Amino acid sequence: MQLFPALEQRYSHEHQSAGEAQRLAQEIAFAPIVFQVSRLMVKFGILDLLNDHPDGLTQAEIAEKNENQQLQRHKSCWKLHFLSALS
Repeated sequence: MQLFPALEQRYSHEHQSAGEAQRLAQEIAFAPIVFQVSRLMVKFGILDLLNDHPDGLTQAEIAEKNENQQLQRHKSCWKLHFLSALS
């Protein structure tokens, strides 16, 4: 294949090791998974919890605090539903 001299110079020699190339390929492959996990962490308030606790939280602490938040949301929804049904 005939390449322009600038392209031939750029693509004819390896610029990274096989291990480095494999690591970069894995970053590309896992990017959609990382995106979906981070999207769900925002949706469920986990990133906010971690931001409020700079020393970190265990999985059990996150589950407990998240469960309490979900319970409070459901209670307020039921209260609104009940009050709207009364009027």
